[in-house]
Amino acid sequence: MNVARLRVFEQVRLDRDRLATLYREIGERGTENLIEEAMEQIATQLSNIRKAMNERKLADVHRSAKNVRILAEQIGMPLLASVASDVMQVCRNADRTALYATVARLTRIGENSLIAAWGLEDRIV
Repeated sequence: MNVARLRVFEQVRLDRDRLATLYREIGERGTENLIEEAMEQIATQLSNIRKAMNERKLADVHRSAKNVRILAEQIGMPLLASVASDVMQVCRNADRTALYATVARLTRIGENSLIAAWGLEDRIV
């Protein structure tokens, strides 16, 4: 029996227009602080989602996905915000199969988005 292993990769991008707006509105130091705090919160929320999935607490998954969406929009991570919205929708539909798939995608996109933001932070400092 042949088994194909699929590698899934989606290119994440930071919204440069959103970042430029942040720089204009709150300055370099403020933007750095906002991004750093948001990254920490996104990581925490992704962890909360994994925990809630293990405990089968859809309301908690939905709440944490909403927080991820808000944070991602705030610092210019449109793909992450979109996938978090997908997770929220699937929670409302209570489709467990779709939920596992979208949470897996959210986790993957979230991790890649954090890596991209950390790379940006390294270039800012």
